Amino acid sequence: MIESCYAVGFILGPTIASGFSFLGYTIPYNVAGGSLVLVSAGCLFVLPAARPQSTGGADPIDSMTASVSRMVYDTFDPNNSNNFKAYRHYQLYVMSLGVSLLVASQAFFGVALAVHLTYAFGMDSAVTGIFFLVPAALGAVSSPCVGYFVDKGYSGILFVGCLVVSCVAFAILSLPLISGVFNRPWLVMVALIMIGGSVTGGYSASYISTENCLRKLGFKNEALIKLYIAAWMNFCYQPAAILGQVLFGGLVFQKFGFIVCSVMISACFLLTCPLTVHSLASLRVFRRYQHKPGEKKALLGNA
Repeated sequence: MIESCYAVGFILGPTIASGFSFLGYTIPYNVAGGSLVLVSAGCLFVLPAARPQSTGGADPIDSMTASVSRMVYDTFDPNNSNNFKAYRHYQLYVMSLGVSLLVASQAFFGVALAVHLTYAFGMDSAVTGIFFLVPAALGAVSSPCVGYFVDKGYSGILFVGCLVVSCVAFAILSLPLISGVFNRPWLVMVALIMIGGSVTGGYSASYISTENCLRKLGFKNEALIKLYIAAWMNFCYQPAAILGQVLFGGLVFQKFGFIVCSVMISACFLLTCPLTVHSLASLRVFRRYQHKPGEKKALLGNA
């Protein structure tokens, strides 16, 4: 659901902005800012109250919150070094590398793609918006399919497959370095479609793959696993977004161009794929992951 909404936003953003851009450069920013204000105000009336009125007896929301709080604080003691033992396993860092590359590649496109299409093919803002629209639409459509296969236990295979698809997509974008014959807009569109599906699938699959890795490393408390993954996601997303925009989309793109950046990103994916396979295989979560009998019930019960 979240990935679908995220992709829909990428569909509406370039499409609406390209339409309003004919009225002036600042109009799309004014429309986006005003929309955020209206949506924020609307959320005040849509979101439920923090403490709903109880019809009698103990408030179920308060009881659940208190139980979760006790469970987290009783389990996660900042003075206990065992709580940080996950960060001593290299598998977590290899997974972080794969997710960081997916985020960095998307951030790179946000900075460099429109510039490349304008200078290489002479496209205006209305046409470049279509190139952002198609991969985002594919991401919105593919999200339910990705969720289905992840739920069936194929998160490890799906995550590695998404890294491979991204590697091939950036290799396609690198083909003009060999010959100008490959410098075609439709090849760029094909690569963007591949990347749109791989990024969407990679995000969802990486979350569950990391969750399975933590369980194989001996973590049984569901709340502690969620804390690790939340910290891990922030560790991957923010630095990777800066890396994609500043390093690839800024320094490398301005000095060497779009095609050389694509070669570098494809090489990074190529090096990451075997490392990810090895990390997942070492914990036996690369193939279809199946919970042991009673494991799901124990995890839900925070055994």
